[in-house]
Parts: sequence; C-alpha cells; structure tokens
Amino acid sequence: LSVERSGDLLLVSCLEDLRPQIARAIVDKGGLLIQMKIQSYALEDIYMKYFTEV
Repeated sequence: LSVERSGDLLLVSCLEDLRPQIARAIVDKGGLLIQMKIQSYALEDIYMKYFTEV
C-alpha cells in the first residue's frame, strides 16, 4: 500500500480492492470523499512502459 498526495487528490496504490476501508478512514477523520476510481493497466501497457524506457 502506498499513498501519494497530488494537490487535492490522494493517489492510493494497492494490490487488492481496499475502497471500503479507505473510504471509512477518510470519512472517520472528517475528510470529504467525492469520488473513488480504480485505475488498472493492460498487459500491453505494462510491457510498453518497461521495455521502451530502457
């Protein structure tokens, strides 16, 4: 699990779907949760990232 702040956004990277736990933690701390999205990558995207940046 990693968390990165980007302006007003929190970018959370994890290997499993933790949206319910993340939402609860944000709301419990008084945060305003507007939207959550899952971003995934196709195998081709991963291949291109690692083999064209060499």
